[in-house]
Amino acid sequence: MAEITGIPYFEIILLAVIPALLYYLGVFSMVHFVSIKRGISAIPREERPSAKTILRQSYYFIPFISVIALLAYGYSPAKAAFHSICIALLLSFINRRTWLTPKKFLDTMSRAMVNAALIAAILAGSGMIVGTLTRTGVALSFGSMFLQASMGNLLLGMILVFLVVSVIGTGIPTTASYIIAVTVGAHAMTDLGVPLIAAHLFVFYYAVLSDLTPPDAVTAFAAANLSGSEPMATGLEAFRLGIAGWLVPFAFVYQPALLLNASALSIVLSLAFTAVGVLFLAGGVIGHVAGPLSLLQRCLLLAAACLLVFPSLTRILIGLILGICILLWSYRQHQVSRPQGPALNP
Repeated sequence: MAEITGIPYFEIILLAVIPALLYYLGVFSMVHFVSIKRGISAIPREERPSAKTILRQSYYFIPFISVIALLAYGYSPAKAAFHSICIALLLSFINRRTWLTPKKFLDTMSRAMVNAALIAAILAGSGMIVGTLTRTGVALSFGSMFLQASMGNLLLGMILVFLVVSVIGTGIPTTASYIIAVTVGAHAMTDLGVPLIAAHLFVFYYAVLSDLTPPDAVTAFAAANLSGSEPMATGLEAFRLGIAGWLVPFAFVYQPALLLNASALSIVLSLAFTAVGVLFLAGGVIGHVAGPLSLLQRCLLLAAACLLVFPSLTRILIGLILGICILLWSYRQHQVSRPQGPALNP
């Protein structure tokens, strides 16, 4: 993106901070509401690790930090991963229980090869499909056809770009997915009046999320291999949990303050409204907040979330009032329907 747009790499990182935080807020809120819905309680305090234990084992974060640092210094992803694996290998000898013995090393390598083979098979199959689409020019024609259907409407154009990128970017690496997405949608979005960096971040955001798009959710399949779960079920659950964050790109296109292109007050207000919208969307998708939501309540909560995306004060106020009313309505229903204990005689 830095090479295509001419914007410095670290400036792009800075501009992408708020959208990234909003995405994680969406995922966290989805997981929280699912936990409430399924009755999953928090870990008892006596079973939680102490702060001293966490600090003592904080060196485990060094490989993750090293990946980011090496990428920032210009290393390729492959080299950054290789050096971070070497660092992790050395760190394993700090604790006697984590020593990577020859037997453990061979077992790790064999499992890594099996997992890599499974992921490679998925990538090969999807790569042939995507390669056919791009080589024949069908991908570009497909994108142009949908963008022409927007008839100059920004919202409809963004929805169509989102659909095209989510389909075309499925099952291929993020960089390749982004390049295809830029070819398909970024230039058309700039023609619709979207700023350059907002258009590129929009397609990049969905190019990354295309790894969660069934039936070829490659990232989720890799996680399924690590956890031992069923790949397709993991992909569908990952797609569902990521839905709340899919509102964010629409928000930063309509509200440039989320990309730090405004005063501090505007940035704070836009962040607050969008964060509330993400929470409303998460509650509406899961269908459970203080208690189970009816179909009408879920639809109204989703509508409230969508209204908070637009930079119109009237729409924002309507969205806030509508969403808060739905939450209060649900809370009141939940309190009323909760069984009461036996009355106590004075």
